[in-house]
Amino acid sequence: MSRPRPEVVWLNGPFGVGKSSVAELLRDRLIEATVFDPEPFGTLLRDAVPAGWELDDFQEIPTWRDLTRETVSSLVRHTGQTVIVPMTIVEPPFFVEIVDELRMRHRLAHFTLLASTETIVSRLVSRSGAEDWGRARVDRCSGRLADDAFATHLRTDLHAPADIAAQIADLLS
Repeated sequence: MSRPRPEVVWLNGPFGVGKSSVAELLRDRLIEATVFDPEPFGTLLRDAVPAGWELDDFQEIPTWRDLTRETVSSLVRHTGQTVIVPMTIVEPPFFVEIVDELRMRHRLAHFTLLASTETIVSRLVSRSGAEDWGRARVDRCSGRLADDAFATHLRTDLHAPADIAAQIADLLS
């Protein structure tokens, strides 16, 4: 007997670990699934915060956390599809505020993708854009996300993204 399908699949992990690649492949494996990346909300909100706010990360903006949580919930309600969210969240209070709150509302499966520092740095260097920002946070993110609070952990340095997507799909069925 198969389990009820999750309404939300949260893919956590350090920047450069492969969350977005796995999310797209997982969407193709699941029936009626969509990918929602809340990062653009953060980019928009950075310009809206009052002058003088010292922000290292847009996740510190309460409105971002509210928008992320409520948008995921709304997508579940209005589309009826599984919403796959590839987003790094390492701060325990933010995790509780977003992921645990969503877990109270919806069937949610959470996976943390991990890889060696060398693998992640290599992937970030091959990208254009914010690789320096992500690289500066690899050790912090990897260390925090290895905690059991962020389980189920899956290694991406040992497997191709398609294999990770297949593994997650199997775990969900």
